[in-house]
Amino acid sequence: MRWFAQARSRQLPISGPLLCEEATQLAESLRIEEFRATDGWLQRWKERNNIKLKKKQHREKQDAGL
Repeated sequence: MRWFAQARSRQLPISGPLLCEEATQLAESLRIEEFRATDGWLQRWKERNNIKLKKKQHREKQDAGL
């Protein structure tokens, strides 16, 4: 959660796969061998932390707002 909060404060783009990769790296650094960052894990983590990731908008929609 700390990494997520820091990335959000820097307004970095965050995706589900990126969160899973960071979680996997953290588990490896803590030598937690049985951890798997599955889609189910990600969904439960988001629910537990009240996180909603926005879906990427198509480039056309982003350009239309300029």
